[in-house]
Amino acid sequence: MLPTGVEHAFTRASAEIVPRCHPERTYCHAEPSNRHPERSEGPASLLASAALADRQSTLTQRFRVGLELFRAALLICSIGVVIVLSACGHKKTAKNIPPPPTVTPSTAASAKPPAPPPSIETGKHPKPIYVETGLASWYGPPYHNRKGANGEIYDQNALTAAHRTLPMNSVVRVTNESTRHSVVVRITDRGPFIEDRMIDLSLAAAKAVDVWRPGTAMVKLEVISAPASIAEGGRWCVQIGAFQSRHDALKLKEKLQDHYENAKVIEFTGPTGEWVRIRPQDDDKRTAQEVASKTHVKEGGVFLVRLD
Repeated sequence: MLPTGVEHAFTRASAEIVPRCHPERTYCHAEPSNRHPERSEGPASLLASAALADRQSTLTQRFRVGLELFRAALLICSIGVVIVLSACGHKKTAKNIPPPPTVTPSTAASAKPPAPPPSIETGKHPKPIYVETGLASWYGPPYHNRKGANGEIYDQNALTAAHRTLPMNSVVRVTNESTRHSVVVRITDRGPFIEDRMIDLSLAAAKAVDVWRPGTAMVKLEVISAPASIAEGGRWCVQIGAFQSRHDALKLKEKLQDHYENAKVIEFTGPTGEWVRIRPQDDDKRTAQEVASKTHVKEGGVFLVRLD
């Protein structure tokens, strides 16, 4: 009976080559053994076979470890090659990017800054040509950077205002009745289109006369200069709105067009809703006043508006 370890080693090496010595020579050669190991082999042969099997197993493990190390090294080399190639590719792409265009002196000279608004000259002690007292409000967004009634882009940070009947570009002084703060503004737009309000100030002007925070205030309006007569002449229309429903605005437009055949009736969308505007023949002021006095609506208001 062989030891357990020897028996196990022998079983694994049963088909291995068994060395045998030639009787007439001093060296040995390997010869395959066809005999059953339990019948022909002794303990010494078994130990030699086990040692040989262990040595071969060790060599196999070393070969596997070496193979794994070789694969790892190959993988690292492959990654390095990819990184180098990608880096080279990025550098090549960067070289092909054209430089940004340069601004030539002629281009810079052609870019002109926007023209500043006309300056307001009032003199030392200007005598007003027209005085009016009423409620002032102010307007900013969504009208900021939109075209005003005089064709200029409305700037809420400039000293301007909107009025319904004063000639466009009139210069007026607005004084807060409570705080006595005053500001001189230029009329550049039309409004306010609310029944009880007289003038709409820009944001900058509203801050100057303490109207910005409360929203409204009683003010005195003094016209310092006007490019046309305030009481006579001018081009006039009637503006009606604002309607929340475009259907109602179109319905009113059709009704007014049938009633005033010689008038031009238009419907348009404004920042606050749908509007209807009636321009009588020749933009006559007296005809516009008659239309305004005879027109009544449930929603919005009716306003006599000067166009010039």
